[in-house]
Amino acid sequence: MALLAAALFSPFDAVQAQQRPFATPRAILATPGSVRLDAGARLTSDRRLTLSGLTGDLLEVQAGVVLGLAERVEARVEGVAWQHMAISNVEPDAPLAPALELHGEGTQDAGDFTISTRVRLGGARDRDAARKAGAGARDDVRDRGAGAEEAVREVDVIAGGEDGVGTALGVAVRLPIAGNESGLGRDVADVDASLATSWRRGPLRVTGEAGFAILGSPTRAAAQNDQGRLALLAEIEPPGGRFELGVEARTAFGDEGPGNEIVTELAAGGRARVGGVWADLAYRLFVGDGPSASAIQAGLSRSI
Repeated sequence: MALLAAALFSPFDAVQAQQRPFATPRAILATPGSVRLDAGARLTSDRRLTLSGLTGDLLEVQAGVVLGLAERVEARVEGVAWQHMAISNVEPDAPLAPALELHGEGTQDAGDFTISTRVRLGGARDRDAARKAGAGARDDVRDRGAGAEEAVREVDVIAGGEDGVGTALGVAVRLPIAGNESGLGRDVADVDASLATSWRRGPLRVTGEAGFAILGSPTRAAAQNDQGRLALLAEIEPPGGRFELGVEARTAFGDEGPGNEIVTELAAGGRARVGGVWADLAYRLFVGDGPSASAIQAGLSRSI
């Protein structure tokens, strides 16, 4: 974490659009050869984990790396580096309650991480135009500093075509790192595929996502829960590119089970650029069959 913090505040210019603090991915990929570092924290109040039977305030320390591998291809590694729950209630009849090893009024553990890759879809004509425009804008950044930063970001936004529409395909695997003993893990792997389309006109950007997830069952051997997902993200970026505001809605549908409940998420937030660092803040609401929970999250992003 110390190395990540040092890199976030190192003297490099940010040259690509950011995704935080929203979960819906834009159809905008990292430029080839770039590296983006993300760090943040989320505090969720009254979070109920039906699998372990724990309820309490959950603090998660988030970390991520986004790599621009090639033209229209990026890779991501992101997740929770550390998490702690201040426990307010324990349900002894929960499916994995017998596995708990609790000490005191709290529990902590590392979190799960997701490895994913995304590919931008589009024709050769659009790709060539974006490459030429992007090369010129990046030359301007080198010649004139951060003042040309917005030109590069605009190239990324409209690279899907002259009409301002772009589409990206993503595939992800979630690795189980958190254990059942802490009550914060599921101890199963998940696979996810999604298709995101972004549309932009002036300061308005709208992104829609459709996804499908195969979720391992934490309570049944060789079993899974299959869920679909729909998401919508609307953002406003005033002229100048110094800050952005957005609202987001995400919902799942399909098969559910303990640890794989159907949840709807609503969020509002934004981000602001301070020098070469993007700072973000958002409020998120989780709604399901049980009691709802709310979260505040904040973070920093830096591209190098």
